This record gives sequence, C-alpha cells and structure tokens, in this order.
Amino acid sequence: MSSAYIRYRDLRPPPEVHGDLPSKEIEIKFPDPPNRNLTEVEYLLRHKENVQTIIPLDPTHSDQQAQTALSRNRVGSLTVTCTWLQEKPIVEKLRRRL
Repeated sequence: MSSAYIRYRDLRPPPEVHGDLPSKEIEIKFPDPPNRNLTEVEYLLRHKENVQTIIPLDPTHSDQQAQTALSRNRVGSLTVTCTWLQEKPIVEKLRRRL
C-alpha cells in the first residue's frame, strides 16, 4: 500500500500534519515494523495480515463532532494505492468514505 491520503469533509486536520494544501490531500502514515510508530508512507501486507493507522483530527473538534461525522460518513474520503504483487502486478486505487 502506498500514497495514502485523506481529503476531509466536515472535520479539519490538525495544523501540524503533512499534506498538499492546494489539493487538500493530507498524508496518512503506517506503522514501522520494529516499534509500530506511524512513520511509514508505504506498507507491505502479507497474506492474511492487516494494518491499522489513524486519521488525524484537529484537537479543537469535540468527541461528539467526530462521532457525528463518522456516523454520517462525513469525516472525509480515504484513498490508498494498492499494488497486488503477482506474476503481473496489478495497481488499484482504493477509495472509501469515512
């Protein structure tokens, strides 16, 4: 998985996140294998493995605001490029509304 980003809808990112301001694409990071800190922009998933990450939110949002946006699928749109490694690799963009 690579090139993971979110475009926010009803919520805002925290001011210190990395992203592209004109496109409003905010970078999502994956855990590094040794200590699980969210520092990696690419992640290799092996068969039947899963990975977790976080969507950073502006700390001025209340828990209620975040829960309401999440229940209404209005947090934003998450996009990840997935490359399926096989004899002839397949590249797909996965998009999900959160």
